[in-house]
Amino acid sequence: MRNYYSTLNPQSSPRGRLGAGRALASGLILGASLAGCGTFAPWTPLGTPSAPPQAGVISPSAFMGMKMKDVIAKLGQPTSVEPLQETTGNLLIYAHEGEPHYVFETGSRGDVVSATGGN
Repeated sequence: MRNYYSTLNPQSSPRGRLGAGRALASGLILGASLAGCGTFAPWTPLGTPSAPPQAGVISPSAFMGMKMKDVIAKLGQPTSVEPLQETTGNLLIYAHEGEPHYVFETGSRGDVVSATGGN
């Protein structure tokens, strides 16, 4: 029969030593997993940009409704122009090195119906 003091001391039984090892391992794993929790970006309210926009970057939404010739006049020649069979419009791709990248889709009349990019 075990006495009261042997139940308080985990070193007194082989089972207690194993439990202490598991507790130590669990603590190390928990500590390692929580170590990365403090690396997230600070909270910003909705509608507040997390980083200031880069100089020279134009929001893609500013091009919505523009004619294709006006986009070319503003940004220069695109890297690629692909005809779209489904809509009879065009896909304009701007991917010049060191400049913001944009992708525009024009409708059949040549006006921008979809715009993305600015990175």
